[in-house]
Amino acid sequence: MDRIAVEFTNATIIVCGDFNDLDPEEIVNSTTLSILATGPTRGDKTIDFVLTNHPLLFKQPEIIDASLPTDHRGILCRPVEQEKAIRTYAYFRDQNKANMQYFNYLMDTADLDHIFDIGDPDLATDELLKFIRWTLDIACPMKRVRMSSKDPEYISPLVKYLIKKKVKASIRHNTRKINALDEWIQSIILENYGIASLTCTIGIVTTA
Repeated sequence: MDRIAVEFTNATIIVCGDFNDLDPEEIVNSTTLSILATGPTRGDKTIDFVLTNHPLLFKQPEIIDASLPTDHRGILCRPVEQEKAIRTYAYFRDQNKANMQYFNYLMDTADLDHIFDIGDPDLATDELLKFIRWTLDIACPMKRVRMSSKDPEYISPLVKYLIKKKVKASIRHNTRKINALDEWIQSIILENYGIASLTCTIGIVTTA
């Protein structure tokens, strides 16, 4: 289920039907799906459920009488009216392991004597910060990805960027890279899903 969410980030996933003795909470706890509240669908028992990764796209489900011969009642899920997606650009630094190793190497081997020789501590600090920013730009360049207001909260700019890299790897049939990216993407999504309520500051530019 999470793999579908990763490869098709705008997809709306719906799982519904008669769960019988299967606890839907088990599915919720192991995926990014949520349960749409329902009610009794077979006598006084609630055994029919609707699960989705975009619960805000649907109104409160209605329990209705089935039009076919069955001892179950039906569940009617109506979509809410959709607002037009707002497209934005998000910027972030590519801080993968190799880039960070290169950054550490540049910092470790840098000759900073000319900065330490500056008598004014404020000027020395400014020069040091300029050097650090320059080193970051060389080792960990800024990346830009296009985001949508309809993207799930756990799809971060980094995830979008890695998905693009995975698509390129798929075109080249680079199985090893695909598997590595797939594992990395899923681990980030699981982490992002757990902290989706937290705010992360990134640079945003709204496009027309």
